Amino acid sequence: MLDFFIRKYGTHVCKKLITNDLFILRNNVCKSQIEEQQAVTQHLSALTKINGDKLIPHNLITSGIEWGFDCSGWLGRLEHNKNIMVIGTEPNIDSDYKIVYDFGHERNKTLEEVAIKQFNYKYNKKNRTRDISKIIVDIFYDNPTTKDIVNTLNSCYLTDMCFFAPKESSDKTKIANKLRTTKSFWNSLTKDVADLFLIEEIELIKPKIIISSSKVPADFFEKKLRIKYDYQNIINSKLRIGMTEWKGIKMLSLPHLSGQTRNKLYAKKEQSSFNHVKTMVRNFIK
Repeated sequence: MLDFFIRKYGTHVCKKLITNDLFILRNNVCKSQIEEQQAVTQHLSALTKINGDKLIPHNLITSGIEWGFDCSGWLGRLEHNKNIMVIGTEPNIDSDYKIVYDFGHERNKTLEEVAIKQFNYKYNKKNRTRDISKIIVDIFYDNPTTKDIVNTLNSCYLTDMCFFAPKESSDKTKIANKLRTTKSFWNSLTKDVADLFLIEEIELIKPKIIISSSKVPADFFEKKLRIKYDYQNIINSKLRIGMTEWKGIKMLSLPHLSGQTRNKLYAKKEQSSFNHVKTMVRNFIK
């Protein structure tokens, strides 16, 4: 598994974040430095598509744009079965590299301490995704015990279709503007990155449930895996959830777990809508 991460993120980033016994450490995430940015851009420049072409055009590497990596996240040791895989689209990142949703272990902390801390993160506008752990647990449990929280979060593995983006670009429009290109170009690049790493990552992690955070990863899976999601309306909402199976894996497409959708649905402003999501998900996976 470590070999896979080195191919994906490069030796430098892996040495900083991932231990030999496969813990990924939040403690080791650093603020931007010249050495770190050089390691990120050098690795990006060496990546190639499946057909052998350069993944990113040379002019975007040499144009002075600073890039950031959002590395896959998990709690505890990766040897533990990660039954729930949550997949986003691309990162919103302001550092050279970090862990997706800050979902990583902490040095000298027990699994229970780290999981409870993750569960209790408070939502705030500056870091609007920090309560994703609570959202995930709440989908599966109404009144979770400490054991429920620890076991659920220890079963989670979080990643993105595309693990990099220009720094300080919070959405596709800002990414395209910073790159002086189009959203269509970025969408195509995101698919190329997913083609290169995502299916292999799924096969290595062996999840029992895959949650697409937004419809973008689900659309990729429909085309790539030749599957079809069954979409159901959420009551008192314009949003939908999708469900299907692939090779025995329960595949869910949920409204985005952060941002404005998080505020409208998962923040429970409309309790009946979130309860309907929970009911549909629990009936599907049982």
